Amino acid sequence: MHLHIYPNKSRVTISTSVCCMKNVKGSSRRFSYRSLFPTVCVLAVLLPFVFMRTAFLALEGANKCSSIHCLGRRFLIGEDSALTLRDEFRRVLTQVEGQTINERLVNAESFDQLVEEVIANRHDVQTFVLKVKTLLLKLDRKARREKLQGQIYRHFASIGIPRSIHCLCLRLAEEYSTNALARRPLPPPAMAPRLTDNSLYHFVIISDNVMATYVVISSTVKNFLFPKHTVFHVITDKKTCAPMHAWFALNPVYPAVIEIKGLHQFDWPLGADPQLLEILDIARHSYGRGGHDRDLVYSYDAGSHLGASPLDHIKIFLPELFPKLRKVVFLDEDVVVQRDLSRLWTIDLHDKVVGAIEMCGDEHHQVRPRKLGDYLNFSNTVVYEKFNSERYAWVIGVNVFDLEAWRDTNITRTYHYWLKLNLETGLKLWRLGTLPPVLLAFEGHVHVMDPQWHVMGLGYQSNIDQKIVDNAAVIHFNGPAKPWLEIGFPEYRSLWTRYVNYSNEFIQSCIIA
Repeated sequence: MHLHIYPNKSRVTISTSVCCMKNVKGSSRRFSYRSLFPTVCVLAVLLPFVFMRTAFLALEGANKCSSIHCLGRRFLIGEDSALTLRDEFRRVLTQVEGQTINERLVNAESFDQLVEEVIANRHDVQTFVLKVKTLLLKLDRKARREKLQGQIYRHFASIGIPRSIHCLCLRLAEEYSTNALARRPLPPPAMAPRLTDNSLYHFVIISDNVMATYVVISSTVKNFLFPKHTVFHVITDKKTCAPMHAWFALNPVYPAVIEIKGLHQFDWPLGADPQLLEILDIARHSYGRGGHDRDLVYSYDAGSHLGASPLDHIKIFLPELFPKLRKVVFLDEDVVVQRDLSRLWTIDLHDKVVGAIEMCGDEHHQVRPRKLGDYLNFSNTVVYEKFNSERYAWVIGVNVFDLEAWRDTNITRTYHYWLKLNLETGLKLWRLGTLPPVLLAFEGHVHVMDPQWHVMGLGYQSNIDQKIVDNAAVIHFNGPAKPWLEIGFPEYRSLWTRYVNYSNEFIQSCIIA
């Protein structure tokens, strides 16, 4: 830049201004050329955004804005549509909360079908929310119904007799009728006095399953400290008595003494027989109603015996069945003994009638707890006033019964009372099964034993810690997944099958796996 000095100051100023204007003009020209490419890039990014935002406002209903300020705010700032939608749903849910639900208004069977229906019919938000609520209730009821149906099928699968075991019973019944060895007395006459000898260890097993009974006895004898002093009293029904007798006559478990006796072979004391008949009559009524009344969905406990068989109730008459015995240990047919049980006779029951294990569970070992509220209906006033729903239930599986103390109580009459009351109230006092009335009848007569004696749940859960299973004196397959059934858990089946003699000709001929 050239600087000219003139005497007149104003000319200097004008010349300087012209020079500055020329410089600015040149700078502007240089800025335009150099920023052309960046400007194009910025516009390429912004223009699609402007287009999409404008289209979104149009679809969202921007025409509802009554001023340019509203349009500008929504265009530049936007609004929290998720928050608005949430508030709208909350308002609509409040409105439809008290409305009557009519499932016939919703034909959709899934949420996708419902959305298609709402879009096709252009329903408003309130109608959409009402239909969603109706669909959820409909699906929830359907899921409950399917779950119950699955439990019922699983239950019948658990109480059903596999073809192989049915074959075994038929073969043994035929053997009993044709083979004199299969009919020889059990126990031998020389051993008969041991049946009432209170210095020995007496076990009671109630079962119509030959193989299950054999596993219980053989596992007990194998692990018992004094096997020569063991006596097993097996109670069965009339149809299984001959096969059960034939099996143990041909396959004795030495050196134990085994007695096989059908219900028809007992000399019932005066008064006990009519009471048993009435209990069985109540059970038959309960079973029949429970199988057909949909309102009794609550009262079903899958995996338990429903109580229609005489064997399901006979344990309540143990003092009458064994009048000369003072103490017995009851073993359920679905247990396996892994340790010596002789110490059970040394347990002090503290004047109680039965020693049992509470189903308190163990979160560390994944054992599920069971409380009285899981079995009894505490919405019933009678049950609510007499029992505590949070108290742990106890289980029939391995139990010590003091028969002398039992004879001084009214437990059997109490059991009878609760069965009648349950029938009179429409079977609403407890879930169908044999354990709930036992829990009620023995209330206040239970001594809680060390849980290591008895680990349960192997028939309804497969995730129990293997260490706690191995350390248990008795493992219990309570639940529908019995080890002799196809629905049994494979990881536990070997604990049961190791006591089965697969070289036996009857087992081989009936293909018992």
